[in-house]
Amino acid sequence: MNKKTLKLVTSLVAIAMGVLAVVMIFLDAIKMEAFGMSEGYSGLNVVFGKKEEGEEMFKFGVMPLLTYVLALAGAVVAAVKLLTKKNELILNIVTAVLFVAATVLFFLMTNHVSLPEGIKESYDMMKELGFVKLGVGSILAAVFSILGAVAAGAEIAVDKLVKDQE
Repeated sequence: MNKKTLKLVTSLVAIAMGVLAVVMIFLDAIKMEAFGMSEGYSGLNVVFGKKEEGEEMFKFGVMPLLTYVLALAGAVVAAVKLLTKKNELILNIVTAVLFVAATVLFFLMTNHVSLPEGIKESYDMMKELGFVKLGVGSILAAVFSILGAVAAGAEIAVDKLVKDQE
């Protein structure tokens, strides 16, 4: 494969990984398990809030929203770079940094959930006891974000290491 094709593939992989990370908002972001019962809450619930039986379970959360926005921004920067055909090192670095930041926040999803005061104490206690865990959506989104960062890094490596073939 020539350099141009490799760079195209790495850009497309970065874009796909960013989109897949954002799509994971529909899967469980956090999971609560206690005494044989299990309840999962999607990324949409964690980000935009949720009411159960008339009581507010989650409030709108800026940090969970930022998590998904960072993954989307990584995909957008990779897409802009691909569409404008600009081969700037800084755009690849920005893409990788956005994906790495999103990965960290996906793994910390249980720590930055926005809760009402009455539920916050119970949630913190459940978290300390190990009853609150990352959901499959957060874990997969983190993996996709890592792969997006690796793709952006691979594009930097291809740019520096692979010779142009005519």
